[in-house]
Amino acid sequence: MSKEATGENGAVLGSGEYWNRVNRAAFFGTLMQRPSETNYHETLREMGNRAGAAVEEIYDDLQEHINVIRNISSDRRSALAKQVQSLI
Repeated sequence: MSKEATGENGAVLGSGEYWNRVNRAAFFGTLMQRPSETNYHETLREMGNRAGAAVEEIYDDLQEHINVIRNISSDRRSALAKQVQSLI
């Protein structure tokens, strides 16, 4: 009787289900086009692009509404500044 090699996640090593479980455990599964793929470099590059686009959008929104921001209370403006600084 032959036995297949199984990983700690209980799936056969190298199988689509194996990679699916590895990726889901490492949160990659929700980012990849197919949860069983192994193209981590491309996925991380795409994540970086998306993060960069989000920061750019936030910056543009802040610039567009700078006059409104100047007129809000200092405590709310300070809270907004802390949120933006946490992006760095």
